[in-house]
Amino acid sequence: MISRRGNHEIVDPPSPTCILPRNSIRIVRGHNEASDILPVTSVGRLALLSFPSLLNRGRTRFIMAWFDDLREAYDMAQPSWPYPWMEAWANVESKSNSHEEAPLGEQSRGEVGWGQIHPGTARELDIDIDRVLTDPVYSIQQWARMMDSYAERVPSSFTGTAWWGMVKLWHSLPLEAKVVTERLGSAGTWKEVYDWIQANLTSADLVGKDGKRHDPMRWANNVQKVIDSAGILPDAITVTGIGPITAIVLIVSALALVGLVAVYA
Repeated sequence: MISRRGNHEIVDPPSPTCILPRNSIRIVRGHNEASDILPVTSVGRLALLSFPSLLNRGRTRFIMAWFDDLREAYDMAQPSWPYPWMEAWANVESKSNSHEEAPLGEQSRGEVGWGQIHPGTARELDIDIDRVLTDPVYSIQQWARMMDSYAERVPSSFTGTAWWGMVKLWHSLPLEAKVVTERLGSAGTWKEVYDWIQANLTSADLVGKDGKRHDPMRWANNVQKVIDSAGILPDAITVTGIGPITAIVLIVSALALVGLVAVYA
């Protein structure tokens, strides 16, 4: 599926007929005409995201793979959370920042963005849901704030991958994260948490305010997918907030884009 952002298009996610390798872009001329796939540097990808208005050159379209779009928004937002963790999260939750899930229960809105920010969390943190869907950098920033709020709920007794898994579990099912925190109390690896959930929790332990029972392994497996995809993670992180991207990188990006457009427009 191809979604539009500004004057360029993003493949979200790559389809079997339009798969882009990492660090590449597709240059399409005209409607459904043959296209070229070219390697592109991080500066070039950043230019595509930073200056989409310069890409409106007749019928030429610049297409990026979803993970490159995510990476450039990440580089612009500069969150303290490591990129592999956020890509792994998005890979499980949503490959399209403009995606909004169907509302759950009495909610009028669904989860939004790459990080799938819950509308309840958005209200708590004063996050603009509509802006998340249309502003990739803002989406990264607010997603990081959401994870910050989850990290504050994880006791220091959870270390290593257990800490990371608990951050994600607070997103997947807060009720389950609360039960694990209270009853397990500590762990050094996510595997310890996962095995404990499998051995000790049933849906009878996870009954929501609406009376609905939740399968504990469904959400434990959701976390497991992120852990598996993220690769090696540090023991924990200290949240330091969002830093602005430097002007020099934007200038270099603009120059790179001008050269790209001059060749392919």
